[in-house]
Amino acid sequence: MTGLLVGAQCYRQTADTLGVKAETAVAFGDWMTRLAAAEGDAAESETRGEAVHVTRRSWRLMRGIANVSPAVFEAWNGLIEGALAVHDRFLVLEVLRRLDYGDDAFEWRIRSRAPHDRR
Repeated sequence: MTGLLVGAQCYRQTADTLGVKAETAVAFGDWMTRLAAAEGDAAESETRGEAVHVTRRSWRLMRGIANVSPAVFEAWNGLIEGALAVHDRFLVLEVLRRLDYGDDAFEWRIRSRAPHDRR
């Protein structure tokens, strides 16, 4: 919950700093890739159908730290979820792959909520 709140509070300033203006899934994917670059990691975003996929193959923040608890990713991802809630509350962020689970990358899908979920 704290990650969500901090991400929400910091989103506008980071978006301005990173040059992200639009409130689309593509723009949020750009925000995520630019944030990764600012953190020293490379990331790519790609539109696939109605969704945007963001892939990040390294996690410099945790480099050299053994046995990282899954809770660390959950807190870090909470920052991104909070930022997305401010960017566009009708978009959802889904985690598809995780480096900390042994996958070759982190991968997120950004998509619109189903119409019945727009509350």
